[in-house]
Amino acid sequence: MLFILPLLACITAVQGLTIPRDAAPVLSSLDTITGQLHSLGGLVQKFSGGGNGTLAALEIQGKTGDLKTTVDNGTTAIKKIEPLDEGDSSKVVNVVVELQSDIYDLLDLLVDKKPAFDTAILGVGSASFLVKIDLEGLQKSTGQLGEAITSKLVEELKRLAPLVTSDIDFHFAQAIKAFS
Repeated sequence: MLFILPLLACITAVQGLTIPRDAAPVLSSLDTITGQLHSLGGLVQKFSGGGNGTLAALEIQGKTGDLKTTVDNGTTAIKKIEPLDEGDSSKVVNVVVELQSDIYDLLDLLVDKKPAFDTAILGVGSASFLVKIDLEGLQKSTGQLGEAITSKLVEELKRLAPLVTSDIDFHFAQAIKAFS
């Protein structure tokens, strides 16, 4: 009896340390990122720069910072999970592929709105340098997220992941170039 109590206490303590082995943290992070991408895209879509653009540009920059924080938090959460099985790896890859087009849409929209960002500071000053800095930060964070996700996939999908991550990185590089 004296032996059983410490054993039960140890088992209970170890159960509290269980590391997730499913895709829930990954999918939750990607879902939050998708929502923030759409929200940011809505702000950018309405953005027209000019004299009234300063506050809107600051709001866009704030939402961009929030998105970067969410991506970084997702990376941290994903690094803490165990590798995924084939089914969960497939679910994650499908969501990433869907997210890929949302990323491209936002980057293309930002590039289309560059003339508006060029007059975003009181109608005469350019905020394009801030957009470039934000894009560089998001590119780095997105790359780290991609690495974290890739490290949790099954081997077959791990080998294909660089096709997606390098394409996303390329699109970021093109958008950054437009704001340089």
